[in-house]
Amino acid sequence: MIDQRHKSDALSFYQHWANQKGFKPKLSSLAVDDVEKVLTDRWIYDYDHLLIIAPHQKLSSTLQSVREALVTQHPNIDLLRQKARLTIPFKVRVIESNSGLAGYGLTLYEAFRLIGEKARSIDQLKSPIQSFSHSLETFVLPGNSAQQLKSPPFDLGWLAGQQYHLKRQMPIYHISPDGVTTIRKCHQPTRLSEFIGLVTQRLGHAQLHNRLVSISYAGNPADIRVNSDFRALQRDIDGKQGRLISSIMSPSSGALLGPGAVSVAFAHQQAK
Repeated sequence: MIDQRHKSDALSFYQHWANQKGFKPKLSSLAVDDVEKVLTDRWIYDYDHLLIIAPHQKLSSTLQSVREALVTQHPNIDLLRQKARLTIPFKVRVIESNSGLAGYGLTLYEAFRLIGEKARSIDQLKSPIQSFSHSLETFVLPGNSAQQLKSPPFDLGWLAGQQYHLKRQMPIYHISPDGVTTIRKCHQPTRLSEFIGLVTQRLGHAQLHNRLVSISYAGNPADIRVNSDFRALQRDIDGKQGRLISSIMSPSSGALLGPGAVSVAFAHQQAK
């Protein structure tokens, strides 16, 4: 399946994973031919200007295919649009957001805000989006098993995986423009409580940009909303006059992190 970020598809994916023993999803990059097809069949006719905001390059193996497709098809685009009697020059821009998971969701929200509230053109978005990405704090808690973390950018080796398993520990990751790093180890039985405690601690020192906190969950968000630790996080965010937005983690990210994985992100207010 192609991960198109549809809510119903994502829920079906996690339900299937929960109900099928031994189910082990595998990831593959979108091929250059696939990107070229959607570009020349749809995008160049549906849009005059195309803005592609990519996740962190270490979290997006498809980014290279997108770039190659754009370069390969560039000589053909104007000709195809002329045949379709489209006279406005087609413009496409790719912005690397240096973010991922819940942080990527906030980056997209910020892009829409800039376009809607300040009427920014796609050429004017690059600098503010890259600046915004440097103010992001993104934290990641894998699912119940660390065995999923063998793929880049996590690259958890066999020995480290066994050590986590024997000690009943889980890593907590931090995503920044520099990449993905382990910032803490937590105990598996209390993983969610320790993770939310860490996020709450970091939130205590932050002045929120746009008052938003984003949470992404590999499963049905309704399952995590009833958790007492989650409700405590909600109260802390309310106390900062913030707003919590939740989403279903994409199947491609869930395949890396495992069912039950959680990501939380917020941006610090930037000095004027």
